Amino acid sequence: MTRWILSSSGADTTTIRSKAIYPSFSAKIAALHNAADEAIERSLVEHQSLPELLDVLLPTLCAQLSATAVYLQTFGDDLELATYTY
Repeated sequence: MTRWILSSSGADTTTIRSKAIYPSFSAKIAALHNAADEAIERSLVEHQSLPELLDVLLPTLCAQLSATAVYLQTFGDDLELATYTY
């Protein structure tokens, strides 16, 4: 189980959902997908750990979504529940 919590100044989930019908929001999601894909591929090639990947991925996620913070709780490399924040 993985939980994501995004915090964005001035935007609530209703606002974010309403933007889903606009092409510019779809372009942002596509850009986020590409950035995440590149970070994951680079991490696999360089044999990085999950914390090393998230050091790159979480700031990218915040920048792409104009979020001020992100909280991620998932199972780490050691199969223990871990929490990551940015």
